[in-house]
Amino acid sequence: MKHALMFVMLLGLISCKDDELEKEPIVVTTVDLFTITGRGTVGSGIIESEGGYKVTEAGIVYGTSSSPTVDDVKEKADPFAPTEFPYTFSVTIRGSLPSGTIYYRAYAAAGDKIFYGQTKTKN
Repeated sequence: MKHALMFVMLLGLISCKDDELEKEPIVVTTVDLFTITGRGTVGSGIIESEGGYKVTEAGIVYGTSSSPTVDDVKEKADPFAPTEFPYTFSVTIRGSLPSGTIYYRAYAAAGDKIFYGQTKTKN
């Protein structure tokens, strides 16, 4: 009986992992940055689809490394309330961007999962 219960629990864990593997990813597109004089730089993204997830946050990440992540500088889209897809969001980066080449990309989060759009650059 004890072994049967352990088998059922293990089978449940495996099927949870299989469900996770079968989910489609969130599809995110990065839109070009543009500057509004006196206001800051605007970054946008498009969440093309949620895949098999529920998007809980989106925004733009940027920095001087070629693959910025949410651990770098991020600007969250606020308010964020997608009701249909594709969903376009924008953020304003206040102040000046660092000098040199800036790498940026849109992101969408679903819990602890982060999905990124393509990385773009701005000089």
